[in-house]
Amino acid sequence: MKSRLLRSALAASLIVVCLVAGCIRFSPFQVELTDAQQRLTQKNLAKLRAKSRAPVSTEAPLSLAFLSDSHDGYKNFEDIVSAINSHPEVELVIHGGDVTDFGTQQEYIWAYEIFTKLHAPYLEVAGNHDGLSNGRVLYGKMFGAENFEFSYGGVHFVFFNDNTIEWQETEPDLAFLKSQVSAKAEVATVVVAHQPPYSLPHLTPEVSVQLEGILRDAGVQFYLYGHLHDGFAAETLGPTQYVKTEAALNGTWILLQTDGQHTTIAACTFDVCSSDPLPTQAPGVDPPPSDMP
Repeated sequence: MKSRLLRSALAASLIVVCLVAGCIRFSPFQVELTDAQQRLTQKNLAKLRAKSRAPVSTEAPLSLAFLSDSHDGYKNFEDIVSAINSHPEVELVIHGGDVTDFGTQQEYIWAYEIFTKLHAPYLEVAGNHDGLSNGRVLYGKMFGAENFEFSYGGVHFVFFNDNTIEWQETEPDLAFLKSQVSAKAEVATVVVAHQPPYSLPHLTPEVSVQLEGILRDAGVQFYLYGHLHDGFAAETLGPTQYVKTEAALNGTWILLQTDGQHTTIAACTFDVCSSDPLPTQAPGVDPPPSDMP
């Protein structure tokens, strides 16, 4: 009897300790972020604005790192960050979405802890997995607006949430995209999204046709995306080069450099970057066969 009471008392004590230490999570829907973990987009844009940056040119090319779909591969994500940090020329790091699997607070916090190790400012576009659970609220608290734009070195960047199902939307905000890519860019316009233009069932064929038309009519130079996980690619259709990165789950990322006239895209695995050209057929850029649903 005494031993049973002792075990009960010990169990109760452990529960109290856990409650105080915060090791028990009551719900995947909780939102308890510190001030340091909030408004990351705003904070990193402020870092970019603080830089004295001439317009992108042959004398002042822009280098950026692009990765996507890190999900629960935190070790590989951390090793990619170390590899990016070994490239001091990188001025901006872009994550193409899916920093989580289930959109939970702890996943967002684990990703935040890795992001903070980057030497360069970083920005993240929303991924479809990031909208699960209470992900939409958490993304808004941790990063900020789902759709946003800014200019840096004469390059106009448009970050566009093109996810629907997990974010409980019928279609993305194409009006926002159209209004922003129509703005005059001094050097180039870059759209960053998670989904490729053609991405069933996330985007209907009608939305995909509209999206591709908006990019074409506005003369968008680059469309960066992930989501599909397999392989790198860079396909040019009209004025737009569609650049697909392989999932960071595989330790992979892209090093992109442009001077406004010429662009080099290197496929990297951890700290090894290849000079070989990327495949020119990018999945999700061309319309699917007409016999597909």
